[in-house]
Amino acid sequence: MHTKTHMKISQTWDSTISCVACGTTTANRESLQEHLDTHHFPCACVLCQQPLGSLAELHTHQHKHRRLQPNHCHICNKTFQSYTYLQVHIRGHRGEKPFACLTCGRSFSNPSNLQRHCRSHSGEKPYHCPVCGRSFSQSCALKAHQRTHSGHKAYECDRCGKSFSYQRIRAKCDVTTHRTSGLETLSRI
Repeated sequence: MHTKTHMKISQTWDSTISCVACGTTTANRESLQEHLDTHHFPCACVLCQQPLGSLAELHTHQHKHRRLQPNHCHICNKTFQSYTYLQVHIRGHRGEKPFACLTCGRSFSNPSNLQRHCRSHSGEKPYHCPVCGRSFSQSCALKAHQRTHSGHKAYECDRCGKSFSYQRIRAKCDVTTHRTSGLETLSRI
């Protein structure tokens, strides 16, 4: 079983905390810690792979990592805003992609990327331009589109000083105007 699934804590509106492994609700985190002692199945720390005998041991062990080096990757020394982001990052080092698309089978290292991918199958476009109403499947595409309305041109050619709304069009300036290869352009950006 995937450890992260069991370590999720869901807080309900009435301030109780429920164990995702079995659904038992507790009044606070301390009670949850005591409850976790009842779950005895082997698991391992996602950060250091140390085998542990129960969810309670895993919970205590993971707090040691947070105190010693909060949200710090022991592989590449990168630091993250949250422990969750660190776990996703470490999956990338290991090549783990536990979130699979039910439509095509493609796998992803985090659920956000899977959700974004699933929109390519469903055609869902939840991001709407407030100026013209055009819809987009990704928020970054909406932000790039909004620059067409504002006239903001964030990408400047370092050779001729001309500005562009999109990085890909700025790269074309090198290829068409300055006669350099696309690969050469990308290596400078």
